[in-house]
Amino acid sequence: MKILIIGGGKLPEKETLIKEYGESDYVICADKGGEYLFNAGLNPTILIGDLDSISQEALTAFKQNEVKIEKFPAEKDYTDTELCVYKALEQNPDEIIMLGCTGSRVDHLLGNLGLLKLCLDRNVKAVIKDENNEIFLIDKPLFLKGEQGKLISLQAYSSEVSNINLKGVKYPLKGYNLKPWSPFTVSNVINDSEVEITFTEGILMVILPKD
Repeated sequence: MKILIIGGGKLPEKETLIKEYGESDYVICADKGGEYLFNAGLNPTILIGDLDSISQEALTAFKQNEVKIEKFPAEKDYTDTELCVYKALEQNPDEIIMLGCTGSRVDHLLGNLGLLKLCLDRNVKAVIKDENNEIFLIDKPLFLKGEQGKLISLQAYSSEVSNINLKGVKYPLKGYNLKPWSPFTVSNVINDSEVEITFTEGILMVILPKD
C-alpha cells in the first residue's frame, strides 16, 4: 500500500500533487494540506489536524463528500503532520510519500525529517518530496537507479555513518566515515545508470536535489 501525506508547508506543484495522488491508495491531509488538495479538485481519504488553517469552503466540501475528519485541539503534543504519519502507519503501508512538508519553517522541516526516522524504525519507506528535492533515510545498503548529471548528497543522520562506499558517481568513496553535519558529501554527481551506496553502521540521509 502506498500512502500520500500532504502537509501544510510549501505548496506542492500541481503536476506532482496529481501524479502522487493518482498513484496512492490512501491520502491523508494535515489541515492546510487539505486546502491544497481542495484547490486541485481532489478529496483526501482523511483530514487530520486542529483545522485552524483550512478554509471553511474546503472543510464544507469535504464534509459533503463524506471525507473522514479527525479534529484535534490546537494545544497538543504532536504536530499535524506527525498525527498524519501515525495514522498512515496504522494502515501498514509499504511506502509513504510526504508532500507539503518543506518550506520556510526550518523547525517544521527538522521535525519532518524526524518523521522519516519514525517510518524507518517501522521498516516503512518514506520520502519527503518537493519541486527541489527528494529526501529519505536508509539504514542498509542501497542500489539507486540514477540519471547521469543529476546531483546526489549524503548526510549522516544523528551519528557517524561508518565505512561508506559510494560508486556510480563523479566523486566515489571507499571506506569513508561520515560525521553528522559534514558538508563533505554534498553535491556529488551521478555518472552511471545505478548508484551503489554501502556502509556498515549508522543511518544515512540521501538527498536528491533537482535544481
